[in-house]
Order: sequence, then structure tokens, then C-alpha cells
Amino acid sequence: MTTLLGMRRSTDMASGVLICVACLLFIQSSSLRSSIDEIALSAPSSAGGAALSEVSVPSRRTTASSVRGSASRRLAAPPNRTAEAQQQGLLVFTKIPRCGSTAVGHILHELSRSRGFSVWDEPPYRVRRLLPETEQLALKAVKEISQVPKPAVVIKEKSYIDFSRHGHQKPIYVSMVRDPLEHVNSWFYWLRAPFAVVERALSFGKDNAVSHLPKAPFLKKNFETCHESKDPECNYDEGTSRIGHPTQAFCTYSSECARLGSQAALQEAKRVVEEQYAVVGLLEDWDVSLAVMERLVPRFFAGASDIYREKLARNRTLRNENFYKPKLRAALRQKMVKSFQAEIEFYDFVKQRLYNQYESLKD
Repeated sequence: MTTLLGMRRSTDMASGVLICVACLLFIQSSSLRSSIDEIALSAPSSAGGAALSEVSVPSRRTTASSVRGSASRRLAAPPNRTAEAQQQGLLVFTKIPRCGSTAVGHILHELSRSRGFSVWDEPPYRVRRLLPETEQLALKAVKEISQVPKPAVVIKEKSYIDFSRHGHQKPIYVSMVRDPLEHVNSWFYWLRAPFAVVERALSFGKDNAVSHLPKAPFLKKNFETCHESKDPECNYDEGTSRIGHPTQAFCTYSSECARLGSQAALQEAKRVVEEQYAVVGLLEDWDVSLAVMERLVPRFFAGASDIYREKLARNRTLRNENFYKPKLRAALRQKMVKSFQAEIEFYDFVKQRLYNQYESLKD
């Protein structure tokens, strides 16, 4: 009995320490708010599940003007995979950190209740690893996903894997991306957000949580200072191995995929998106992204726009938005562009593909 009481006191103390730390982090973050530009809450259009013609899409000139190199040509509309999606009972959503996967997860969980499919959303990793490091790990992931009772959606933080290569029927692939520089800024401050810090620590269990809390110097870092001082955490020189950047999620398990700025990784990612993904949406344009998903993958996304508009559009907590993230300053953004040329080109490629899909579906 004495031992049990001791264990209980130890757990209670750990919980108390975590609560205190969470409060201190919250106060520290709140004190920074005066220097943080308020993030404008973008009011969604009233498109929802309405006709595609009602959704406002930037003009061709606007969407294509920022596309670089060979991507500047107008892409052919990707194949309409609606029939394929209706017959296939498995959808895999490639989850890229800080690119809207939490919001998509909420939408799919809501839809699953009325549309008769299950959602398998893996718990967050303590360490981000998008790539399957070996063929064996890739095959293991394919087997695990293929064994899920269908119809189902699997939301998985794993780079694209060719199911056919491993002897299994390929699923319908869908994902979301965002502006690459905004993605870097968002991820930096998410690691320091009070609620995220405590949540990650608790993933190690209450008894071990305190020892996994980050140190004060880490929490106090500023992204701009981190980048200017050449801090290893913010070193984005071309060729640097970075885990978690969007292009990597659509590359294979080659070592090239993790290299920032790799042209080989860029071309592979473009090919995979064009040939294998039904839809890759944009965090910056939920209306168009969901409208295209509803039309091309109706079995799993029909009604998604209504749910987003009614339950998520004005709820920053459900969208997993970081309240304490400063905006990326224009001057810093300009300095970073050179290192992110490949990522920017990929983002522009995905953007134009999505808008072309949308336009083709209006006809």
C-alpha cells in the first residue's frame, strides 16, 4: 500500500509540475503577443457544397504568374479519378505537419459517421520521420495500411509509397500543402507553442514528461534571429538534409528526397503528384481544395465543404492553428527565397494543378 501511495504521489507531483510549466509557458507566450502581428482570420466564402461555379478562384494570370521555369506552361487537367475512387475502398491522406491535416482529419471523422467508413489516424510522432528509410519499412507500411478494414481512410505521416511495387492494390492518394516559407515559420513556432510543448512531453508518459520538456533557451528563440545567426536549427542552405519539408512527402525513399533544393527530388515529387494523387489541396485555399476533393473523391469527401464552413472555418482551435505565431516578415522572406527555389516551384506546380482541376470540373 505504501508503494502504491508513493507512486500515486509521484504521478500527482509530475502532473502538478506539468500544469505549472504549462501556465508559465502560457504567460510567457502571452507577454509576446504585443510584438506579434495578429493573424487575420480569413472568412471563408459561402461556397461550401454549392456549385463549383460559385467558388472564387484566382484568374489564370494570377495563378500562373508566380510559376517558375518549365512549370510556367499550362498543365493539362489531371485524370478524373472519380470512378476509380468510387470503386476503391481505401483512401490514404499523406499527412504533412502544419499543412492542414488536423482540419482534414476533423472533416473526415465527421463524414465517417454518416457515410459508413472508418478513419485511422495515427498518433503524433515524437520525432518527425516522413521517409520510410528502407524497402523493408516501406513494405511493412504497405501491409499495415492494406490490412485496414475497408472502406476506410488512413491519415498517415509517411511519404508516398508505391503500393503496386510491393504487390498490393494502390489506394486513392490525397494530401494538402502550403506555402513553403510559411510552412517553415509555422513549424518553428509550433515546436514552441505552450500547448504543443506539454502535449509532446506527455506523450512520454506522466512520470517521464517533465524530463522531456525543452529548455528555456530553445523556447525563447526567435525565427528571424535563428536564421540570421546561422543556428543549425534554421540552416536552410541548398543540399541540407531536412526532414518534413513538403516536397519530401511526395518523393520516394531515396536519400535525394531529404535534400533541400534537390532537382531530382523536385522532379520526382512532381511526377508522383501528377500520376498518383487524386487531389493535392492548398492550405491557403480551403474552398477550392474541398470543392475539388468532393467532386473527384465523393465517396469520402462529399459534404466536406459544408462541415468545414459550419464547424471549422471560424474555429482556430479545431484547425490546430497556433495563436502565438508571428508573421514572416517580408524582408526575411526575400532572403530565404533562394534556398527554397525548388520548394517554391513545387508549390506553384501543385497550385496550378489544383486550379486546372477546378476549372476542368466546371465544364
